[in-house]
Amino acid sequence: MTSISFIVKLPNKTCNHVCFMVVVVLCFLFVLPVYLFGQSSRKAQLTQGSQFSFQLKQAANTSAGVYTKDSILVRTLWSGKKFSAGKYTNYWDGRDDEGNLVESGTYYVKVLSNNVTYTWEGVIGNTSDSLTGPTVYNGYGRMNGMVIVGNTAFFSKAYSEGSPSYAKFNINNPQQRQWVGLSKPITLSTLFVASDGVNVYWSNVFFRDTSNCFVTATKVVDDAEVIFNRGPKFMTKWGGEFKSVIDFYNGNNAVPTGLAVQKKGKYLIVAHGLQNRVDVLDKFTGELIRVINLAAAAAMAIDNDDALWVSFSENGVSVVKKFTILGDGQLSEPILALKGVVEPLALAVSPNNAVLVVADGGINQQLKAFNNQSGREEWVFGKHGGYFADPKVSVEKFYFTDKRQPQAVGLQTFIAFEPNGSLGIST
Repeated sequence: MTSISFIVKLPNKTCNHVCFMVVVVLCFLFVLPVYLFGQSSRKAQLTQGSQFSFQLKQAANTSAGVYTKDSILVRTLWSGKKFSAGKYTNYWDGRDDEGNLVESGTYYVKVLSNNVTYTWEGVIGNTSDSLTGPTVYNGYGRMNGMVIVGNTAFFSKAYSEGSPSYAKFNINNPQQRQWVGLSKPITLSTLFVASDGVNVYWSNVFFRDTSNCFVTATKVVDDAEVIFNRGPKFMTKWGGEFKSVIDFYNGNNAVPTGLAVQKKGKYLIVAHGLQNRVDVLDKFTGELIRVINLAAAAAMAIDNDDALWVSFSENGVSVVKKFTILGDGQLSEPILALKGVVEPLALAVSPNNAVLVVADGGINQQLKAFNNQSGREEWVFGKHGGYFADPKVSVEKFYFTDKRQPQAVGLQTFIAFEPNGSLGIST
């Protein structure tokens, strides 16, 4: 790259002639002769301009600007302009980028030239099968939640400015992301996603404004937005409208902390752990059926019998228990309780209804599987403590919980089963 600097000294109010100081800064390529021509008065100088010349030994992309002696840009003369080899003369009319005449003083005209070319080679850590285009995975944060229906994995995204937060991919072609639902970018952080096989339910909060929380749904078959009889329209703060939202909150501490839906029954369950409550809604109409008081309710999963597994706080200790959802939406007495779980961050039941898998954070950092009918521990995967304990890399270590801060919006763990029993997990 070549840099050429010219110093132009404009007259003060008592001077009838223009004086010029010329400095040439050389960088790598060649010496350039510089010619500056002044006018006889300040007015003529500012109106007619100050000429300067430069010479290129080879074709190059160039940019030029006028700077104060403190290197503050006052005028961009041109940018990214291609010149062939040769000698050129240009001028500055004494005005700044706003079109105003500048004050008297010394100014630098700098011309930069280069022949740099760029080849896009993608980004480290992105497994998309294309470097650019609409199917590339992007976002400021990682995936927040996932549910797999047939061969399609639906996943929720953390806040990503300029792109939607609902997406999906085919499990047989996971390197191509597809958008779901609204094509218009909406500034959301979508936390959880659940499905009954017909609809996909999404829980949302606004970025930097978590007082607005709500659930929406799209159809599995065509991604069309589901309309609930009890779900009003809602215009988002930054440029998008939902035709129907349910479980809407406009107040503090309403951030969703868990989401689950019955496959055969009619209930959608939404946890609001900071309010120590669980909302039971009619998944078809969106009507709020019942509010259940449950301290710090969070991760949830519904098995193939439509029973609910839920993590919550009991006497200040995290527990995971199983309940039957009664006909009126109320929960039965607990029918099972797990042992040996410290910090349950995500729950999922296997497709054959045999085991409940728990992502256990805190000091454990392990996957633990429990018999869905007896609650007995079946197996454990992952080195105890994981990366929470030490940074040595291993394929059998997890990092479910950020050691630097409490678990928060945008930093979540999920477990998603494929129909064949394989599972995916975020860590």
